[in-house]
Amino acid sequence: MAAPNTRHPAPARHTLSATRSEHSLDWGDLTAFRAVAEELSFTRAAARLRLSQPALSQRVRRLEKELGARLLQRTTRTVTLTPAGRALVGWVVSTENAWDEVRQEVAFLADRQGPARAAAPAPTAVSATVG
Repeated sequence: MAAPNTRHPAPARHTLSATRSEHSLDWGDLTAFRAVAEELSFTRAAARLRLSQPALSQRVRRLEKELGARLLQRTTRTVTLTPAGRALVGWVVSTENAWDEVRQEVAFLADRQGPARAAAPAPTAVSATVG
């Protein structure tokens, strides 16, 4: 009988839970995809993101695998969006815009409240009887 796999992958930073299952979307992968979608070039997108081209390609492939859909049509000369890619880039843009709005609203409300204060427990009096 084979030994169970005890190696657990490190959790990805900045993930969005796609469902209640084990699937999650990495925001870095979504950002990488958006850059390729806007540039229609892995070379220009990699330069824009300051990533190596292989690292960028890996991010896009991982996202395609996670979603189970081809997002980009690649040839040696061109990159184009598939229908699924067009839908996803629209979602990414609208989600980023919504996130910016939420951050601005929270910052506005935080400014109106004043500085954040950490709640600390009240000091406890300790008495001892010497006898």
